[in-house]
Formats: sequence, C-alpha cells, structure tokens
Amino acid sequence: MLKKQTFADNEIKINDDVVIYKRGNYWQFRMWLNEEQKYARQSLRTRSQVTAVEKANDTYLDIQLDRRQGKKYFSLTTKQGVEQYIAHRGKDVDTGLIVSGRLSTIKTHLQHFLSVIGKEAKLRELGRLDCEDYFYQRHKLTNGNVKPVTIQNEQSTINACIMWLFRNNETAIDKFDFKKLPKIDIDNEGIRRATFTSDEYIKLCRAASKYANELATSEKQDEYLVRTIVRRYILIAANSGMRVGELMQLRWCDISIERIKSNGKEKTLARITVRAETSKVRKSRILYCRAGEQFEKLQKVTKHADDELIFSANGKTRLTQRTLLYHFHNIVGLAGIQNSDTRALVPYSLRHFMITQRIMSGLNFKAVADMCGTSINQIEKTYYHLNDEIRYTNAMADYKRNADGTITPV
Repeated sequence: MLKKQTFADNEIKINDDVVIYKRGNYWQFRMWLNEEQKYARQSLRTRSQVTAVEKANDTYLDIQLDRRQGKKYFSLTTKQGVEQYIAHRGKDVDTGLIVSGRLSTIKTHLQHFLSVIGKEAKLRELGRLDCEDYFYQRHKLTNGNVKPVTIQNEQSTINACIMWLFRNNETAIDKFDFKKLPKIDIDNEGIRRATFTSDEYIKLCRAASKYANELATSEKQDEYLVRTIVRRYILIAANSGMRVGELMQLRWCDISIERIKSNGKEKTLARITVRAETSKVRKSRILYCRAGEQFEKLQKVTKHADDELIFSANGKTRLTQRTLLYHFHNIVGLAGIQNSDTRALVPYSLRHFMITQRIMSGLNFKAVADMCGTSINQIEKTYYHLNDEIRYTNAMADYKRNADGTITPV
C-alpha cells in the first residue's frame, strides 16, 4: 500500500499523516503509518466537524505515543506470532543452543496452543486470562487422553513464546495466567511397566541376535546391515544408559576402547564422550560402559570412518526414528515379552533398564546421575522405589545391639 498524495474534496488534512473525511453522517479518521506501510482507520463517532478535528488530534497523539514506545497499531495473528517464534528458535538449533528434537517439541506444543486459542486471534488483543482454562480445553479436544505433565510442559513453552513476543512489542501481556495444575506425582509403576526385567532383557538380546543373523547369508545385505545396527544399538543403550538422541548423534571419534583386568579377567570398556551439542541438557560428559566389544563388532560390519556416525548405514545419515522403532518392536515381538503392546516399551526403555540395574547393583545416586547426564534428585525420586527387590531389602533391614551399646546392621 502507498501513501496518498492527493485528497478528495470531502477530505480535510489535519497534518502530513492524518486526514478526516465524512462517510454518511459521521466523520472518519485516517492516519498513514510509515513503519507498517498501512493506514490506520477508525470512526470518530461524531457529526460535528469541529469535534472531529479535536478527536482526530487526540487519536493522533495516542498513536504517536504508542509508536514511541515501540508498539504497533496492527496486530499479528497468533499463527503469525508462533511462526516468528519458531523461526527464532530455529536459529538456536543452528548455533547449538538447543537440539533439533527440542525444536520439534516446541512446534508440537505451540500447535496445540493454536488449536485452543485459534489461529486468527489477534496477539495484541490477548489477555492474561485467555488461557485460564487451557487444561480443560486440551482435555476436551483429546477426549481426556492427555496427561497433566504434558499440559504443564506445553504451558511453559507457550509462556516462553508469549514472553518473546512481548519483548518484541507484539503483545500487551508477557504471559498467560494458567490455572494451577494439581501436583504431578511421578508414575513409578508406569516407568516400571515401560522397562525390562533381567529375564526379559536376556530374551531381548537373544531375539536381537536371531533377528539380525537370519539374514547374514542372504542377498538382503542392506537389510542385514540395518538389523545388525539395531541389534548393537540395543546392547549399547542398555549398558550406557544414554538417551536416544545422544546415541543417534554419536560418532566413532567419540569412542575409545579400553581393556582392564578385574578379578583376573579382562574386560572391554568403551570410553564415551557425550558432546554438549548432542546432549539434551547441553552439558558434555564422559562415561565408561561395559559394551566396548559391541562397538568393535559393529565397526567391523559398518567400516565407517572416525568422523562418521555410529548408528548409520552409510555413516552420513543416522537411522530414522521410524526405522529404529520398526525393528525394535519386531525384536520385542520375537522375544515374546508379555503385554509388550500395553507397556509402552520403546528404545528409551533401555535407559530405564540400565539405571534400574545400576541402582540395584548398589551404585550411589550421584554415580548413576553422572553416567546418565541427569540430576541426583531425578534419579532418586524416579527410580529408587521402582523395584520390589529394593522394597524387600528395605523391609528386611535389621540390626543387633552390641554389648558395648553400639549397633551393627545385620
């Protein structure tokens, strides 16, 4: 749109940017906004020319004041605002501040927000209480198939978006006042169902071996390679406790093999460097795991270079999540693990398995937390009461009183 240079007979120029004109019986206001390349228009709601001039001057001063404060007259829609925020967070992926998986989560959260608030709602018209019933609306849209912890995470993302838009003068509010959700209790039993017992893990390993080796001498060598990668992935994930995203971004240069003697036996350990840019918590860490020989066996099959991806058929592109899930579920089915369809068993379950096993072996929480790249508090509140074996041990704990008055655990 271009600014008018000529005026009709019924238009009265107030200044270089403002004109009033009559439409029907009422005077109208029109002001050119150079920054937005549009006209601001509104009714002055008067039939008197003198009053119209006074109101036009007042409106002009109000708009100018807002413009000095960085406020825009025209509002973006919520959809446009969300698109701008996502583009902004996309730069954080490029610079390594967040991982691509986190950006995908942000996109999903904000799509749910748009489904509740509406894509065409004006940002500048949003009020702090407009999402007060967000929890109810999300429940309604999903027929109750959404967890409070999911809603809580969505609300955090939404307010981060709103705060960014507020700082860029696109909203009049800096956050929504969401209704307080009930305290979320960690579903320990849910986590327990979503991992493997020791016996199930043995079955899983045997099934993974059979699943891969049945194609070893076939003509389907590309398929054999993928199955072998998934087999080794299962063994390495269960021993390292690394997150799926961390494993999928692991390169051969991040691994070194070390052999040590323990109780007269030689053990092969893998020294793994988890780079900050591949970690969910953006912190680097070094860990040792007992799957050293698994890396060696995988390297013999893939023959990748040091700077190439480990869990990749060609070293350049990592296995897709869909491919990993497809073969993982095939192996779980082949293992005959009971109720696997209702227990939400996924590759992340191997991390749960490793953490549980390390706790049951007597490793302290700090050591487990350091290996897995999480907090001691998270380990304690999520996993400590997970297994009946630990519950039994706690219940059976006893002591004896010595003659000198001291106490000795028994």
